Amino acid sequence: MELPPAVGTLAPATALVAASFSNWPSLPAGCGSNAFKGGSDGSVPTSLIQNSSGILFGAALSGGNLNACAGYGCGVVFQLSPGVPSWRETVLYSFIGGINGQSPAGLVLGSSGNIVGTAIIANTSDLSNCANFCGSLVFNLSKGSKNWQESTIHKFPGQFGFLGAVSTQFFSGLISDASGNIYGTAYSGGKGCDPTGCGYVFKLSPEGATWKESTLYSFNGQADGAGPTAGLVFDTAGNLYGGTQAGNVTGCDPFQNGYCGQLFKLSPGSNSWTIAAVFGTPFFWTPTGNMLSDSSGNVYASACDEYYYNGGDVLELTP
Repeated sequence: MELPPAVGTLAPATALVAASFSNWPSLPAGCGSNAFKGGSDGSVPTSLIQNSSGILFGAALSGGNLNACAGYGCGVVFQLSPGVPSWRETVLYSFIGGINGQSPAGLVLGSSGNIVGTAIIANTSDLSNCANFCGSLVFNLSKGSKNWQESTIHKFPGQFGFLGAVSTQFFSGLISDASGNIYGTAYSGGKGCDPTGCGYVFKLSPEGATWKESTLYSFNGQADGAGPTAGLVFDTAGNLYGGTQAGNVTGCDPFQNGYCGQLFKLSPGSNSWTIAAVFGTPFFWTPTGNMLSDSSGNVYASACDEYYYNGGDVLELTP
């Protein structure tokens, strides 16, 4: 697959954000900076978003209801409210596994105060030919009169286990547009890279009481990369940017450098979305976390050494 030349430049950000991390910093003992205790309050926080009132919402992969998921809890969605002298946590919803999913990941706020997110593991016992862990889903949390209620927006079924032929794994968050469409990436699945797929970019569109899934792009594991890990972001022109764990980056030796991470630019066409450019990361590190853009068309991303755990950078793409 031959790609057009890159239309932007990639450099460590300096003025707006911290540019480089030479080594992973030492962290205090515990399960997160909000002093998660690993019990009903949750453990291993993975996502954080903020509403217009300054309230934070996040997800934790485990903890919550310790009667579920072999005593570890299936994860929670929580709220952090500013207070004195510290923030106050409220668990909004505890997952219990099964067909409703577990281990919530990336979140996005809906227009009506609802919360939409991904469940990276769904033990979907209602699907045939499904062994152990398989499939994933996008869920919606709506505030009721007393409690938050979960409903499933869309299921991504899997077969033949966790890394099955059509399995779908989520490692990044979601974004939405002004029309209420939801966009995200799946680390595996898609039509490329048999048998497990190299991942893909998807769109969920509301259609009455249901949601329609569209695949915007399936990675082929060639010059376009494989295994999207970073969240998506739109630029001012309507292009989507993201990042993959693996890439076909000039000068990267997988045996020496580990993962050959890269960023990508996905542009809409009349009938399909296409990769318009790819950008290798410094030291071939893996793009992670959510990405941001500004009104000038700059795009910001973070990347880290997921192979040797030896540092990371915050990156800036300039048009």
